[in-house]
Amino acid sequence: MSNRILMFAKMQTEGRGTGLDKTAFHDAIVKRAAETRRSGETEAKAYTRYATETEDGRLLLAAYKAAPAPAPVFPVADDATEEYAAHGNPKDDAVRAILEGAKKVQEEAKTKSVVLSDAQAFDRYYNAPENRKAKAAYDRAIALWRVKSPQ
Repeated sequence: MSNRILMFAKMQTEGRGTGLDKTAFHDAIVKRAAETRRSGETEAKAYTRYATETEDGRLLLAAYKAAPAPAPVFPVADDATEEYAAHGNPKDDAVRAILEGAKKVQEEAKTKSVVLSDAQAFDRYYNAPENRKAKAAYDRAIALWRVKSPQ
């Protein structure tokens, strides 16, 4: 394995940004632990031994702890991707529908002398069983937006 990952690990532990996340350092520990695995030793024991008993392992583990978490990946069904391609960004309509529903909940509560914050009204509308279609459209739109938006 290249010593380049060790250079990045040193930079990460010194607080300098490397552009690498925890995955890169974890993978390096796994690979090196597998290379040094002893007969009869489990993968977990080899990982622990390498990460705690070797200088390079301790450096990689420290870099792993200091590195940012990987960006989340949101799965999108094929039909949702096709819908996005065919109709553009559906986020606006789905979000607008949820927010309008939340405003109605807020107005209805006011007629009963109950004051709801925007967040409370959103929560009540979003989680109401009768609004499951609007909730599904909103969730799909947000998932599509997250997948298609640059990170």
